[in-house]
Amino acid sequence: MHNNFNLVFLFTAFRGSGKTRLTLDILAQQVLKHKHDNNAAAMPRFVYVAVGKAPTRVSQILQLLKQLDILPYTTVVAADDRQPLIMQYLAPFAGCRIAESWLQDGMTKNAIVVYDDLSAHTM
Repeated sequence: MHNNFNLVFLFTAFRGSGKTRLTLDILAQQVLKHKHDNNAAAMPRFVYVAVGKAPTRVSQILQLLKQLDILPYTTVVAADDRQPLIMQYLAPFAGCRIAESWLQDGMTKNAIVVYDDLSAHTM
């Protein structure tokens, strides 16, 4: 019997209000919790999908992932604003598929996908 459940969170606010930082802080807390509990088997894996962001912003996010010690548990899918629109369109689907494959292959029991920023995906 599987105890699978899905949670969906949506953060909406004005640009520059700290949505990205809040999301990364939540991921960092997940890592800290599992390290504190010494439960490496249940350590979640993360997919961070950056859509339509400036390359400099993607670089800043990567640095923050590293600083918060989340990067070793994270796969980043980035389709920045210089990429063709088809790449920006497909990035969220690729991120979802990566997480699904981890779950199906037993690589992790917990996969979290962050989409930042899907408003760029709808354009």
